[in-house]
Amino acid sequence: MIPLKSIRLSSLATILFFFNSILFVYSSAAQVHLTIKGAVYDAESKGSLPFASINLKNKFKGTVANSGGEFSFIIPEKHTMDTLEISFIGYEKTEILIDTISQSLSVGLLTSNYTISEVVLTPLQPIDYIKLAVKNMPVNFPKSSYVTEAYFSNEITVNKEKLSHEESFFNSYHHSKNDSIDHQLILHKKNEINQEEMAVFYEETSIDLGGQFNSPDFILERGKTNTNEQDIFLDSLNFNRFEYRFSPKETPGYHTILFKSIKRIFHMELSGLILIERGSYAIASINYEAFIKIPLKIRPLLFLYGYGIEDPKVKSNRSYRKINEVWYLDFIEIEAYIEIEKKKLFKPNKQFNAMFYQVFNVNNTLIENIQPLTKEKIFDPAKNFEAQIYNDHKLKWREINTLNH
Repeated sequence: MIPLKSIRLSSLATILFFFNSILFVYSSAAQVHLTIKGAVYDAESKGSLPFASINLKNKFKGTVANSGGEFSFIIPEKHTMDTLEISFIGYEKTEILIDTISQSLSVGLLTSNYTISEVVLTPLQPIDYIKLAVKNMPVNFPKSSYVTEAYFSNEITVNKEKLSHEESFFNSYHHSKNDSIDHQLILHKKNEINQEEMAVFYEETSIDLGGQFNSPDFILERGKTNTNEQDIFLDSLNFNRFEYRFSPKETPGYHTILFKSIKRIFHMELSGLILIERGSYAIASINYEAFIKIPLKIRPLLFLYGYGIEDPKVKSNRSYRKINEVWYLDFIEIEAYIEIEKKKLFKPNKQFNAMFYQVFNVNNTLIENIQPLTKEKIFDPAKNFEAQIYNDHKLKWREINTLNH
């Protein structure tokens, strides 16, 4: 997601730069990993729980379900005596002994019966909880450097046809002092590349995102601990630009706060939801949508260049995971949509309905005895990917917890 403060739709170039259970459980003597598959749903409504967390109880290893609540969790065989934890914010956690699982899982979670323990003498407003969350970021987010082992996926779909799908697996070292991130590329593959159609798309629309959408740097900017510098709705200087209110559908154990921009901000209409844990005031997740309204004075310029562009939309989902009372980045999903019509003088106009999708799904979080990456192993998205693979432990794709979109 492009930093909200930096978006200025003042020219065609700027606009274009913005976009420039289920199966089964199986194992065998020859395998060194166990794969558990299933689905997570609300036990009462029977509705799926998208992006529910699936973790090992005694390790900081896990994954999330996809948007349909379905999951596939790959576990090293040495951990088969551990316990599987399945959770979703606002629901009671379910634990299952891994060695008792013999078939596909269909897990219904019950709404949490959380009892409010806060003592508030004066009723607080939503904005007060936002302020407390921002104030407590230094306490709730990591104070020490840590490493994530995570799956990264980048897809480009045009007119419902997937033109590009690249997957990577990264070790990412999160520096605590300057809130920067270094990556080591472990695995990489291109699944579907329609070079001919991609060339047509780039040529007709002038969209060339280059390395911006080819590395996790772009998406991880949204997951840094100085969240208020990336999210304008958490910036005290911009509180008066938003309307904050409690959600009518409360999440047990959390302050559930809805926000919406009062007027357009940098030509955007923003709305979303923030979950703040009661007691600690930690931000557990942030979800929002941004509708970009193309200014009227820009539309004639677009017409001059032969473009017709519908108002673009961006969606972002981000969640954190609590480990030893500290909240670490767990999952980020970004979707960007844009509809472009390229007008032709003597030929039929061409319509491009494009979606750019990225996901960063943490498989493992390392918080002890970690070391910074050596300089030669730090990933550079401007260079050839294959030449930068440093797979020190000979990891295979079948050992990775991916995420189906």
